Parts: sequence; structure tokens; C-alpha cells
Amino acid sequence: MWGGELWNWRQGIRESPQHADKPPGEIFFSSDHIREKDGLWSVLAWLSIMAARKQGVEEIVREHWARFGRNYFCRFDYEGLDPRAAFYLMRDLETVISDKAFSTQKFAVGDNVYSVERAENFEYIDPVDGTVARNQ
Repeated sequence: MWGGELWNWRQGIRESPQHADKPPGEIFFSSDHIREKDGLWSVLAWLSIMAARKQGVEEIVREHWARFGRNYFCRFDYEGLDPRAAFYLMRDLETVISDKAFSTQKFAVGDNVYSVERAENFEYIDPVDGTVARNQ
């Protein structure tokens, strides 16, 4: 998500009365393009969740893992990237993750072997205003 779409997504979550019930992995607050404040928004989000659920972080996270499994989110921000190079990178990545054989791949990192269960191009539907952000 970039620019206005990301800001609208964050604003929609903040305005939604259901945000305290979101799984921890869905709470990605940030201020408007100022990375230094990202941590502050995350802390405020977690404090709100903990207060609403009357639970500590460990209990919330373990319940999340029990319900949804262990999941990982990885975000990379690239500034000053050539738009043409970015286009080809995303096109090629979409081709890889769209291939049905990709979901059976295994990757070794050190002594651990990881399997791809699902890879997708994320789509978010705002619970407040219903706007859709595609290809995230």
C-alpha cells in the first residue's frame, strides 16, 4: 500500500470500533510517511488491545497463534527505486507466487526447513467505508 491508500487504511482501522478485536498481525499503524513514529503507533495500538481484552501481550499472541497458526509478515520499503525496475520486480514476483508449484516449495535456513503454505497479493477491504486496496 502506498500513499493515500495506506493512510486511508490506517485511518479506517483507527476509526473502527472493532480494532481491539483484530488479530495482532493486522495492526499496522503508522503516521503519515514518518517512519520514526511507527513504533509509537504500534505501542498505542497494543496498549488499546491489551486494555480492551484485559490480557497481556504474550497471552494475546499465543491465542492468535492457536487460532490462526504462526504467521509472518515481512515489509520492505524502497525509496528512490526506479519505477521501471519496480514494475518488472513486481511482475516477476507475481508470476512466481501465482505458480501452483510454488505452494509446495521448501526453503532451508540454517537447520530449519520452511514450507510455503500460501502466498498472495494482499487485498484489504476497509471495514468503515468499504474501500478496497488491491495488489498490496
